Amino acid sequence: GLDLLTHLGETWNYFFREILPCLQAILYPLTAMLAKGETVRSLSLLAFRNIVVLKVGTRDALDSVPKKSYPASIHQMLLVLQGVQDNVFLSENQFLLEKLVARVVCPYLGQRGLYEGGPDPVIKVKLKPIPFNIPHVVVSENIRFTPKSRAQKLQQEASMAPSPSLSTRRGALHEVPGGSIKKLRPVLEHVYDSGGSIGARRHSVVT
Repeated sequence: GLDLLTHLGETWNYFFREILPCLQAILYPLTAMLAKGETVRSLSLLAFRNIVVLKVGTRDALDSVPKKSYPASIHQMLLVLQGVQDNVFLSENQFLLEKLVARVVCPYLGQRGLYEGGPDPVIKVKLKPIPFNIPHVVVSENIRFTPKSRAQKLQQEASMAPSPSLSTRRGALHEVPGGSIKKLRPVLEHVYDSGGSIGARRHSVVT
């Protein structure tokens, strides 16, 4: 077990320090052809995880060796690999690596829960299934709306609809072209009568 971990640690050091930088430099022109979120570094690390770490019996080697005897390179390898995510959300290989990390790092909070040195979480996370079939509302032959977009369209139509006619008497609200409602603001106008005294007359002006 310890020999396997030692050789695996040496292989990781050579790959991480020598091969990975060369791959990034050589394949840099292909970066623009990769999908969103993918890099040469991430794809190389995922390949090392799937082809090497998960295929050589790392789990059995970790179980047969005391934790204090784990090589430092194994700690680094598992911590680096657990930071690389698959394009597939919560893939099986990612869970297998999580169990390996939980054996080395204690406590460890993974995607399946809280680990305390064992391969199984002591506090499990309740994962909800991702809905793949989203209902659609058909409003015409060529247009489809999801429930959310349908509600937004109804709100937009309601805001654009003309408001009911209102009384146009003084002091009431008046409807203006465009469907918007304007309030009336009282305005005082000074009036001079024949005796020279000053009075006030109230007017309502649309604001």
